[in-house]
Amino acid sequence: MFDDSEPPSADKILQTAREILHLREMVHGEKHLNVSNISRFWNVFLETRDNVNAPLNKFEVCLMMTLLKIARTQSGVKNADDLLDAIGYLAMAHEMR
Repeated sequence: MFDDSEPPSADKILQTAREILHLREMVHGEKHLNVSNISRFWNVFLETRDNVNAPLNKFEVCLMMTLLKIARTQSGVKNADDLLDAIGYLAMAHEMR
């Protein structure tokens, strides 16, 4: 993305970030809807934990990342990467439980 020989300017970093955000929105749908969907999935998960005050562990983070990928399927274009990533996070969760 950036040439490692010379640090990019702040303007170049911001321009690149805008381009990435635009591309992600084209794939994952409108960003406010997408993040709202993710927050709803995560809130339900966090509210139903055995100990809602305990710090998250590796297993739970993997489950939450799976939920992020599932939430992304509710907006934007159909993206096989979301499903494959969700499967990958579930496999990691199984390993880390």
